[in-house]
Amino acid sequence: MYFVGQVEDGKLLMRNAAAFRSSLQKFNGKSVEVIVKELGKTKSEAQHRYYFGCIINIISRETGNDPLEVHEVCKMMFLPREHKSTMTLSTKEAEEYYNKIRLYFAENYQITIPLPNEYV
Repeated sequence: MYFVGQVEDGKLLMRNAAAFRSSLQKFNGKSVEVIVKELGKTKSEAQHRYYFGCIINIISRETGNDPLEVHEVCKMMFLPREHKSTMTLSTKEAEEYYNKIRLYFAENYQITIPLPNEYV
């Protein structure tokens, strides 16, 4: 589950409070873990284009797998567990995610993925 809110006067105000409360129902009576961190800037459009146009495209071309399948496998393997989508990554988290993917495919498949400033 991923939800966003804002702290005001020591209280957490959820952006979509009704959906948040509804999602909590399935945990009724259970212990849960709550992670609170400052929300960073979400990844840029340039990072999004680099991810799909470069990283996913190269892996797909080199392995023969469908781009959406490659994306789903990368998410399962490398996406931080508090995120369900790459769209919620901050700019810093996105680069950390991309780096894990670049290193993994370089080491395990000898696939070289250029850095963003090398990608044209």
